[in-house]
Amino acid sequence: LNRLGDQMGNSKTSAEDNPILVALDLSERSTACLSHGCEMAAKFRQPLILAHVVHETTETMGMYRRHRNASDTMPINDIARTMLEERVAEFREAHPELDQGCEIRLVVVGGIPETRIPELALRYNASMILMCSHNRNGLSHWIYGSVTETVVRRAHCPVVVVGQEETPFSSLTVHRP
Repeated sequence: LNRLGDQMGNSKTSAEDNPILVALDLSERSTACLSHGCEMAAKFRQPLILAHVVHETTETMGMYRRHRNASDTMPINDIARTMLEERVAEFREAHPELDQGCEIRLVVVGGIPETRIPELALRYNASMILMCSHNRNGLSHWIYGSVTETVVRRAHCPVVVVGQEETPFSSLTVHRP
């Protein structure tokens, strides 16, 4: 994959300078989000930032084991970055046509997803945020809330929510601030 340089703060303001931020949770649903992001980036000639927010709990502070049987521990952000790289490599292998002409940068940060995603979009001056919805409802929605709803409320740019459908653009919902 082509990766953007670390310097994204150019003084230009054309659409090509404002990346599309794709928030990936590394679930199977994130593949549809990645697919839509690549299609949009190619269509609008914009770079992609694929972001994963590591949400640590008190039980997993700082270090993770990647596999239950492994005796070695690694920093959680390193494991998340490796998992994100593997997910992107699998996607690229399955969909080589979507990778053409698409500049991609991987970003892994720690924090709470519903606050870090809008912060990242603002930091990189993203033109939009793409993220998938888990479609929780009832008690689970009440207990866990909705990361997507909070991102929509906090984002400075439009948020495109990718639903469960896998057909191009049929499952997208756009929310504008």
